[in-house]
Amino acid sequence: MSTPPNILLIMADEHAAQFTGNYGCSEIDTPNLDRLAEQGVAFDNAYCNTPLCAPSRKSMLCGRLACNCEAYDNTTFFDARLPTIAHVLGAAGYETILNGKMHFVGPDLMHGFERRDFADKPDPWKQKLSNPVRGAVDWRREPQKTFPLREKFETCGPRKPDKKEADAGICRETVRFLTEECEDRERPFFYVSSMHRPHYAFTPSQEKLEKYLGKVSPPNVPEGHLAALHPVNQALRRHYDVIDLPEELTLRARAAYFALIDEMDERVGLILAALEQSGRAQDTIVLFTADHGDMAGEHGMWFKCVLYDQSSRVPFIVRWPGVVQPGTRKKEVISLVDLMPTLAEMAGAPCDCVMDGQSFVPLLRGSATDWKNSAICEFYGEGLNHPVRMLRWGKYKLNWLVGYEPELFDMEADPGEFENLAARPEHKETLERLKQKLFEGWDPAETEARVRRNQQDRLLIGAARRALNQRNLTYRINGDPLPLHQ
Repeated sequence: MSTPPNILLIMADEHAAQFTGNYGCSEIDTPNLDRLAEQGVAFDNAYCNTPLCAPSRKSMLCGRLACNCEAYDNTTFFDARLPTIAHVLGAAGYETILNGKMHFVGPDLMHGFERRDFADKPDPWKQKLSNPVRGAVDWRREPQKTFPLREKFETCGPRKPDKKEADAGICRETVRFLTEECEDRERPFFYVSSMHRPHYAFTPSQEKLEKYLGKVSPPNVPEGHLAALHPVNQALRRHYDVIDLPEELTLRARAAYFALIDEMDERVGLILAALEQSGRAQDTIVLFTADHGDMAGEHGMWFKCVLYDQSSRVPFIVRWPGVVQPGTRKKEVISLVDLMPTLAEMAGAPCDCVMDGQSFVPLLRGSATDWKNSAICEFYGEGLNHPVRMLRWGKYKLNWLVGYEPELFDMEADPGEFENLAARPEHKETLERLKQKLFEGWDPAETEARVRRNQQDRLLIGAARRALNQRNLTYRINGDPLPLHQ
């Protein structure tokens, strides 16, 4: 019986695929990710399943679409009863270790991982239940400017030299694990090194910022495009307060975002060098991806929560020594829900969990004959008040925006998503075919009712916590009070 491989998953936060050297971007230096792609397989059409931090990670870890695991927004609890890939691999004998950000919401901060080497930053999200504006989303309100992020642009600049960067600690601990705990180990490991960057704030080091200032191109926004932008995306621009953003701030923020990607790539290089030093590189599968992308000014939009590719498409690279052909590029469509069944098959771990994903190991081996070649991305969070859902199927992409006209794009002819084909008579058959697939297992009215109920439950709990001053509540056992909160 062959020895199960070690698995090292490196994650970035808010890293759009198009802003990577090996994905065609010549303006950013990403030599370590480029080298990893040369040694493995890069997927050109990999998507997240919901373009927001916490729900995307939840969906990825349990292999279920957002609508099927209540991955709605950044304050939706992660149900501890949901099995994750950490449970599957742990049951198969792996040591499962999480280092860094995973954005768990709720009392369970492990979700199957055996240990956490470097946890999330002190969690501001737990405070959000008591704040109905910055907390649980409330779709009863019309979308408005409730999450103004213009200040992120106005404060864009080099971070203070004495400011500690969380990713430095995450990288340092990953390097320590690989160099000190791996050489003679017999038990296989599943190690997740999950960084916070290039997520805003736009505060790279002075050195990196200066490297890109004045050298980045502006976003590709054709004349008249902003006026014709879909109403849903107009609402998101208002929500994030990025309408009429001065060009100077746009270029400075893009330079800072590029600099943060550069910094993140350097840390990937340190991690990969440590793996080589450990002597375990040949029996370790390395994967790199991100939870979602960032619009970075494209379509006049910033941040995530958008179905366009800059927000929903992610880099996805796999190095599997002795199995994948180095330097291969895959055009097939995959998504993050496919990760759980894929890792289970890589590890030879039994996995009979309810999942929406499909293992793409046959794609890696070059033996796939019936790959689904599709991805679903959906969003139930802030800035909107109805569900939105995207289907990428082959070369076509359908954005279904409840209450509005749909968007249909030919991603080979129009990768920038500027020409909506949905109303064209010659594409009527294509539109109907994609609609039928997009609605498989998804009732938008029923889903919206569940999302709204979930929001109201959380808002009620938040109101009760404020009213009761929960920090002073006690639970008595045999008459002796035990504090519920320290």
